[in-house]
Amino acid sequence: MADAKSDIIFLPISTDYCFFVLYLFENQLDMRYLLLFLFLPLIVQAQDLTEDSVLDVTLSWDQAPNGYIYSVEIFVPDDMPPTGGYPVCIALHGNGGNGVQVLESMSNLLDCHIIVAPSGYENSWSICEEDSKGPDVQMLEELIESLKVYDNVNSNRIRLVGSSNGSALVNNFYIQNDDPSVDRVCGIVSQMNEPQFHGEEFHYPASGPNPDADYCGYDTSKEILVGRKYLSICNDNDGLIPFEGGPSVVGVDFIPAEDAIFKIAEVQGFSGSQIAPGGSPIGNPLIFEYVYLDGDVVLLRGNANHGTNSSQREYLKDWLGDCDFSSNTEDKSRADIRWFPNPFSSVLSINLINIPSSNFELINIEGQVVYAGVLTAGLQEFDLNVLAKGVYILKFNEKSKVIVKQ
Repeated sequence: MADAKSDIIFLPISTDYCFFVLYLFENQLDMRYLLLFLFLPLIVQAQDLTEDSVLDVTLSWDQAPNGYIYSVEIFVPDDMPPTGGYPVCIALHGNGGNGVQVLESMSNLLDCHIIVAPSGYENSWSICEEDSKGPDVQMLEELIESLKVYDNVNSNRIRLVGSSNGSALVNNFYIQNDDPSVDRVCGIVSQMNEPQFHGEEFHYPASGPNPDADYCGYDTSKEILVGRKYLSICNDNDGLIPFEGGPSVVGVDFIPAEDAIFKIAEVQGFSGSQIAPGGSPIGNPLIFEYVYLDGDVVLLRGNANHGTNSSQREYLKDWLGDCDFSSNTEDKSRADIRWFPNPFSSVLSINLINIPSSNFELINIEGQVVYAGVLTAGLQEFDLNVLAKGVYILKFNEKSKVIVKQ
């Protein structure tokens, strides 16, 4: 096709469609060709995350120079997503586990969260002496960014829940990451360890963990993102992670769980005194809660060894606001009743929020009503100094709570 001549001529037809004609004259064959192309407007369709979606993340490092694929399991509720999309729970397995196992466990607990569960290198996460030395925080950050493109995902309500070794990764992420779209994190049966918090500062390993270095190479201090909520679930009979802190069989020393939650509360803006040892009893089976910042920072103490009991699991479900979509959109008009302090010594304060009135009763452990009254909207104080020390049930209509008088 020597000496060919071609021209492109654009012929706008409408705002919805555009044609152009390619005119080609071939001297040698003395032929004319008209090629007509039709360009349709680009149609962008909504994209929902499904259980068939692919969220796998591939990264490389010294242990995996050719790349390791963090495979990611997915659970999506069957119902129509709420306005703004479903909150997402990223579930992190313990050492020796995998994404399949933790997905099944969390999907049996949470009804109204999308759940995604990655699997770590060598079935572990990169914490000091663990088998993996992978860039797991980077993996989580890339996974989170990939979730935000889906229409049925609430990109402002992404949560991390990890157990044991997975809890240590939750703590690493909590220290290093500043993305406010991750609004809540929960660490189960592994509080902050000394590499993560020492010298009255939080730290992370800028060059990765090094078991031969001081504090496993956690050498870079970091200011924590303010506003992210934190729940720690620990057990005082845990044979692997000591509730009272100190050396552990996993190779690192731990901060006492009660001190660790107080340090987190302080960095989140709490300026009061540390809650007295023991916490407040709630639930059946019995657990004890240490509540800071009106429930934004909480420690739960139980006796479920290196696991959780039903009270701890239900508390986690409620704390995440599963199926409570008003809390997922920060509905400030939601009705609520709050009381403090707990334990109390003499004066108990009760606050009715967006509730005009409510009856209330104090019931002792024998089932006797020892105090009753009527509440009106707002904050009220009650002098209960005449009551004996002990455990009471504080009951408002259909709502009740265990409280303690010191």
